[in-house]
Amino acid sequence: MWCARLALDNPDRIATLVLLNSYYHWTAGLRRPRAIALYSTPTVRTAARAIVRRRPGLDRRLYTWQVGTFIADPAVRERLVPQLYGQFLPARPAFWRLNDGLLGTAFNRRRRIGDIRRFAPPVRVIFGARDRTLNPRVARNFAALFPNSELHLLDGAGHYVQVDQPQQVADLIARE
Repeated sequence: MWCARLALDNPDRIATLVLLNSYYHWTAGLRRPRAIALYSTPTVRTAARAIVRRRPGLDRRLYTWQVGTFIADPAVRERLVPQLYGQFLPARPAFWRLNDGLLGTAFNRRRRIGDIRRFAPPVRVIFGARDRTLNPRVARNFAALFPNSELHLLDGAGHYVQVDQPQQVADLIARE
């Protein structure tokens, strides 16, 4: 979300904006991943955070389950998710702060839709066709906001499109 905001604030500095499995504001079809919902829902997040602080094993299982659903290939999932969890732990306070304002931010950003509709640089929206949360409907709605966008729904890819289809994503990013 911050990448799109930076681009909207500085369109003259953008040659091409590439957006992977992301969104800018609340849109039809958007579903928060369950762990994001757990940590961003005001009445639930305080209890959830207290529980995982006291029960590191539960925290690891929740992370492994949620992030595991984002990666299509079981062998890649088995190798990558533990590495990601190790990197996540020191960043968890920032993740929680980000989620503190997620719902309000997602709704408030609707004010900038006019800026999105006037954004002149080319935009490549790249999503996994099998993503259940930031799903193809979200991708189509997102791409339709930009006047000069291309939508790429990659077959065989879920939420972590860059993990499931790394070569296709790299090719789309590098394409002129």
